[in-house]
Amino acid sequence: MSQSTSIVALRPAPETVAQRIQRLQAEINALGAEQVTAMRQSIVEGLDAAREVAANPSIPTGVRQIADKVVRDGEALIQTLDAIQARAS
Repeated sequence: MSQSTSIVALRPAPETVAQRIQRLQAEINALGAEQVTAMRQSIVEGLDAAREVAANPSIPTGVRQIADKVVRDGEALIQTLDAIQARAS
């Protein structure tokens, strides 16, 4: 007795246009979120550098004052960015 084995290729059903649009929109949203996360990280790194400059007494006072303002403004910017992202997700 011999057994007959058949192999059936399982292919996903083709996407409808509406499904494709939803998938692409989800990808776009994910990429946008990644980009915002990268931007936020860059801002945080810039704020770290500004904190160092603001705390360094060997740097001219005017430059330290600007660095301090950058830190204050940047922290508020990060909070706003986080709030917007939280509402969007």
